[in-house]
Amino acid sequence: MTIPSADQLCEGLLGRPVRTYLGREARIERIEDGVAGLADDRGIERARVPLADVQAGLDRLDAAGEAPVTIGALGPSATYVAAVLVEVEGAAYDGRRRGSCSLPLDGAAQIDRAPCTRWSRH
Repeated sequence: MTIPSADQLCEGLLGRPVRTYLGREARIERIEDGVAGLADDRGIERARVPLADVQAGLDRLDAAGEAPVTIGALGPSATYVAAVLVEVEGAAYDGRRRGSCSLPLDGAAQIDRAPCTRWSRH
């Protein structure tokens, strides 16, 4: 499985809905100066996500198979970074282990809306 760059991933998601692990919808409304602006379903900007934070999450996911959804791992907008990361082909929030998100090797993305605190690749 090829992990895209943050630029490729976010540009591909521009204007499309993404969901946080709590099921809240957001959209990348714009990308400028290395920052993606995410708005809620009413168009109100909720987060400014540095593409560097998305890239760090992608790199961690690729290298370690998981990335905790924490401020320390994904930056101040960890919830929104995870909403973007889960859009990687084959990625899914996984409620099999309480508090985890996973990237299954079979590539079957199944979204479980149970709260999660980290991603993993099994």
